[in-house]
Amino acid sequence: MPLPDALYHPLTRRIAEHAGMRIGERNRWLLEARIEAARGELPADLFVARILEGDDARLGRLVELLRVGETRFWRHPRQLRALRRVALPELIADCEREGRPLRVWSAGCASGEEPYTIAALLRHVAPDLPLEIRATDLSPEALERARRASYAEERVRDVPDAIARTLFRKVGARFEVQPAIRELVRFEVGNLLQDPYPEAQDLVLCRNVLIYFDAVTRAQVLERLFASTRMHGYVALGYADRIGRTKGVESIRTEEGTLYRRVESRPSVLPAPSHPVDSVDSVDPVEPKRQPGPPPRSARKRRTSGTIESKPNALWRFRLVGELSGEAGRATAHAVAGRMLAAGSRRLDLIELRFADEGVAQELRRVAEALMADGRTLELRVASASMRRFLERHRVAPPAHVRAIEVAT
Repeated sequence: MPLPDALYHPLTRRIAEHAGMRIGERNRWLLEARIEAARGELPADLFVARILEGDDARLGRLVELLRVGETRFWRHPRQLRALRRVALPELIADCEREGRPLRVWSAGCASGEEPYTIAALLRHVAPDLPLEIRATDLSPEALERARRASYAEERVRDVPDAIARTLFRKVGARFEVQPAIRELVRFEVGNLLQDPYPEAQDLVLCRNVLIYFDAVTRAQVLERLFASTRMHGYVALGYADRIGRTKGVESIRTEEGTLYRRVESRPSVLPAPSHPVDSVDSVDPVEPKRQPGPPPRSARKRRTSGTIESKPNALWRFRLVGELSGEAGRATAHAVAGRMLAAGSRRLDLIELRFADEGVAQELRRVAEALMADGRTLELRVASASMRRFLERHRVAPPAHVRAIEVAT
């Protein structure tokens, strides 16, 4: 039976006070379904009345069902692939260089599937790296199940075989997490609205929790989540979660999904290097060696406004050329953009840029956003529709303005 308003509205206020979840009328059906799953032998109205009288155990059980609904190992496989391909190589390299453990926080870990998944993934890709994985949740009952680390087959069916061998051992009809993985994760009761957050985390996972918060609470929690990561640390959110106008954060968009990275409040190209810019050559990156074959399209003559030019003019003295990718490509874009800003320019020539990856796009977007904050516009000159699409796809333009020129065939 539908829950009467006299119980429904006080219950939603109680849930909001306890867990920060705001359940509107459009999700009324969801709350009633979770009550049905949590009430046990009690009628629904009596179950709710007990909560309103102060039964925190039943309230906690209901909140857990609302937050989690469904959980299993290797959930959101596309995002896990993005973590493995984009975030983890960078984070692991940083930890190895600095001689310290990699720190992970799973916020809202429910019964442990998420932190055990990331522990197994990390152990698979970095067998000898020290790890510190913290997992927190509101529910002591859920955490107790996480510590027992014994799961039914339907919870583990999506795990790839290579990871499953690291993660589980089968005991009867159950799958138990291997002791070597269990000892990597520390479970603690934690409330995102009330308790202190850990500091200097390399990776924070908070998936399918924020959707229940109102806009103000969600913004506050997001600010604190990113503050809990170290500079250039990563945050993985649920697919329905949005960061809004959270400061000091950049979106890393991949084919597998979006990750978020803590960055400086100002783009990394600022302040610019102190050494002076004295020639065009000083700001050109070294072009990679070309393989034998016909000259690239960018080496042919270019036509713009009826004139033929073979090198940048005074307005477009700063340029990116060749193929830029990986850390070296990003570093080149970083350096050239910094020198451009140091010279007081806002024009960057991309005509001879044959290929660029996500890292280069991020540097260009940072420059565009920095100039926009100062009331100026980054101008980019391109010679192909594919480069324009690249800039638009990675949200460089806008705010940057793109000037296209024709290339002679």
